[in-house]
Amino acid sequence: MKPIKIIVTAFGPYAGTQVVDFNELGGHSLFLVHGPTGAGKTTVLDAICFALYGETTSTGRDGKNMRSHHCSLGEETKVVFEFALGDGVYKVERWPEQERPRQRGQGTRVQPAAAALYQKGVSCQDEEWAVLASGVNAVNEKVESLLGFTAAEFRQVVVLPQGEFRKLLTASSRERQDILETLFHIDEYSRIEEALRESAAEAKKQVEKLSQQRGLILQAAEAQDAQELEARRHRHEMELKEVAEALGKAAEEVKRRQLVLNEAQKVEEKIKEKEEAETAWIQLESQRPQMEAAKRELEQARRAAALVDLEEAVLSRRKEAARLKQAVENSDRELKTAREKKQSADQALKSRLEQEPEREELRQKLGWLRDLLEKIELLQNARQAENQAFAVLKKAEVRLDKIQKKVADIETRREEVMKARLAALEVAAEAGTREKQYRDWEENLQRRQRLEELRQELSSVQESYQTAELALSQAQEGLNRARGRYKEVQDSWVRAQAVVLANQLVPGRPCPVCGSVEHPAPAQAAGEFQGEDALRAAEREWQRAETGFQRALKEFNSSSAQKNTAENRVRDLEAELGNVAKTDIQRLQARVVEARRLWQEALKASRDAGSLASELRELERQAGQAKEEASRIEKAVKDAQAKWETARAVREEREAGVPPELREKPVIEAEIRSVQTRLKSLNDALENARKDAEEAGRDAARAEAMLQGLTNELERTDTRLREEETRFYSRLQENGFPDLHSYHHARKALEEIAEMEQAVSQFERALHTAKERYERARRAAEGLPPPDLPALAAELEIARNRWEQLETKKIELENGIRADQKWLKALLKVDEKLEKAEAEYGVLGRLADVASGKNSLGLSFRRFVLGALLDDVALAASERLKVMSRGRYQLRRTVERTRARGAAGLDLVIFDAYTGLERSAATLSGGESFLAALSLALGLADVVESYAGGIRLDTIFVDEGFGSLDPETLDLAMDALIDLQLSGRLVGIISHVPELKERIPARLEIRPTEKGSTARFVVG
Repeated sequence: MKPIKIIVTAFGPYAGTQVVDFNELGGHSLFLVHGPTGAGKTTVLDAICFALYGETTSTGRDGKNMRSHHCSLGEETKVVFEFALGDGVYKVERWPEQERPRQRGQGTRVQPAAAALYQKGVSCQDEEWAVLASGVNAVNEKVESLLGFTAAEFRQVVVLPQGEFRKLLTASSRERQDILETLFHIDEYSRIEEALRESAAEAKKQVEKLSQQRGLILQAAEAQDAQELEARRHRHEMELKEVAEALGKAAEEVKRRQLVLNEAQKVEEKIKEKEEAETAWIQLESQRPQMEAAKRELEQARRAAALVDLEEAVLSRRKEAARLKQAVENSDRELKTAREKKQSADQALKSRLEQEPEREELRQKLGWLRDLLEKIELLQNARQAENQAFAVLKKAEVRLDKIQKKVADIETRREEVMKARLAALEVAAEAGTREKQYRDWEENLQRRQRLEELRQELSSVQESYQTAELALSQAQEGLNRARGRYKEVQDSWVRAQAVVLANQLVPGRPCPVCGSVEHPAPAQAAGEFQGEDALRAAEREWQRAETGFQRALKEFNSSSAQKNTAENRVRDLEAELGNVAKTDIQRLQARVVEARRLWQEALKASRDAGSLASELRELERQAGQAKEEASRIEKAVKDAQAKWETARAVREEREAGVPPELREKPVIEAEIRSVQTRLKSLNDALENARKDAEEAGRDAARAEAMLQGLTNELERTDTRLREEETRFYSRLQENGFPDLHSYHHARKALEEIAEMEQAVSQFERALHTAKERYERARRAAEGLPPPDLPALAAELEIARNRWEQLETKKIELENGIRADQKWLKALLKVDEKLEKAEAEYGVLGRLADVASGKNSLGLSFRRFVLGALLDDVALAASERLKVMSRGRYQLRRTVERTRARGAAGLDLVIFDAYTGLERSAATLSGGESFLAALSLALGLADVVESYAGGIRLDTIFVDEGFGSLDPETLDLAMDALIDLQLSGRLVGIISHVPELKERIPARLEIRPTEKGSTARFVVG
């Protein structure tokens, strides 16, 4: 940035409008802003800084305090600044907050601050100013973007105002880092550092994720690590092998016990069979007498059975004769009755034939009712179909209501679980933030505790510094006394030597000192002189004092450096901590505890979210199944609804064809039965009458024939009866029956005889079988002891229980082994991924840590790059500083930490060639500080321009500081500034030192007047 023109109105000591046109300098790059104290020299820099940033070069003054006291109320305070930046030309207009007269009425009003930024040549007409930004904040942001500096950085690098000159030199490491990053544009390195950090964070997140998966697997497997899981699997396999062997033995034992029990049961059955067979045989033997009597009775029954046919023939013939006799009597009576019935039946048939018209009417009505009954049956079928369809519909609707309620219940629970999971996820999502907050508070606590330690160290160092300062003051006084004493003795000794030489002078001979042969005024003795011994004693005393002073100075410098370092550590740490530096440690500890609690709460929420997610997936599966079932049931409801509506339509159609009073089948059927009954009654009556008439005729003819036949049959039967009675009684005598009574007593029915024969035969067979059975059972059970079946069954049950327990244990072990193998497989897969992720994180994490400053020097990648750049700056600055300090001082960058928790790499120290030691720049005197700061600013300008992408520092303003320099040092500083202008930079020096006015031909003369100051360039 190079200034072109600055116009101030009612600003500071300038009452009217003052124009400072830098084009008037011509080819001069070095100029002096000169004028008496209070004239307004620094105001020129204030105007430039205010125009750009709305701030002055002093932090104690703001824009509204810069309104001129010499101007009238109607004059408006305003600053216009034109400058060149690269190929562009810009203009800033800025107004501070100020009181202005009201446009109407009396009094004043507060006019707010305003600003505008323009650029020339961006439109079609090159001389036009285009607005880039308007408004205080917008202009500030745009100016910072164009120049690359904040106001504070601008004051440290471009404008070096009074009281601010040493800030760049003594800036903290953090402040110097901000300035260098702005000047050198190391965004690319910052992106590299950020990319490494992001890659490491992603790799760490992957490691944590896999570690969490590994932990979940081990948690599910209920094991501490893979070794424990593998050991458990191996243990289960060994146990399974043992159980399998024991199970085989137990199975063999069960089999053996079962065989023993089976054999015992067989023995028990044989003994029991012998007892039962013996009982059965004895019981049958006891029945033998009854069977003998039964045999005799059977024999008589068989003889009587041979006469049964003859007896039955006699009895049958007697009955036949009695029957025929009675039949003849009955037939005679029946013939009479039949003749009477025939006459009556003929008369009834004639009457029934006369009812034919009524029968025809009933037949027609019956046909109509039967047709109607078919329709009623169809109607009932339709009603039944409708009722069935309606029942199916209602059943489907009930199922639909149940499944819809189930879906609603699942959805309600799913919503509850989802809300709970979302709440858990919201808390779990803050785990990283809460962990960071916890780590930040923990770090703040540690740093606050470190600050307390540093404050105590500072208090101790300050005491040491005061002691060293007192010792230095005393050593300085002793040195001054010894030096004065040495000067006195030396002067006395020199005068004594002159007298001695003068006494040895010979007129006409050359003086051994000056070679002159004339001796106009030889030295004369005046008072007592000091000898060489006194001189040497004074010199030794001076040397001892000098040594003591150097020792005290070294101690003081060391104490001063320690004090400055301690103060810087405390100040830097306080600046980094901000308000935390004022916070009580106990409050910080409470915040750390609370932050840790919140972090742990987030971790628990993460675990809860996992279990809720599983439940949610199960609910979603259930909801899907329930919805599918609901869909199927809804379709079934729709189908049932359609079928019911179809059935209802059929029923309504069929009802239309049936009279309402006859729509019930029972009514029609009752009517049909009534008609059928009446018609059947008439038909039956006609048919009966016809049959009765015919039957009566037949009965009469048959009765006549029957009577004749029965009479003849009766005569033949009586004859045969007499013959059969004679034959029967003759056979009774032949078979041993003396009379009819004994015969009847022995006579049995054939079935009874068969039963008696079967009973006798069965008894004989049963007796034979029982005897054989007993013999077989006796031989089978002979010599067999009775077994103890309950004891054997109990032993079998014990063996079987043992086998079942081992089988259950075997199944449990097999399931456990399969589960362990599954967990081991999953763990191996995760471990492979975890090993790869940890290896990747080991590289990326280390690179990120090193790049972010987590190393022994606390040096980040950006600070390393800036440190290299600062080395170049320090080297360039030292070239000038060595010249201006006559070879005594150099600027060096130190890589050592100045604070235990601070970062290294950007701290500057002064190397003192006189002592061979490095010390803090804060230990320099005012003039030395000015030279070091000026050298640093000039070196910074050189290095920034030498790097591509750096900001070009075309202009440097130096406000005061030259008054603290002695003439020789001032010459050296001027030579450096004169060399600087050869590079094309514009260098402005603000000073009231008269020697500078004589040395610098181009000046901006500031003259104060009663009505305000004026400024003009003087070049000559």
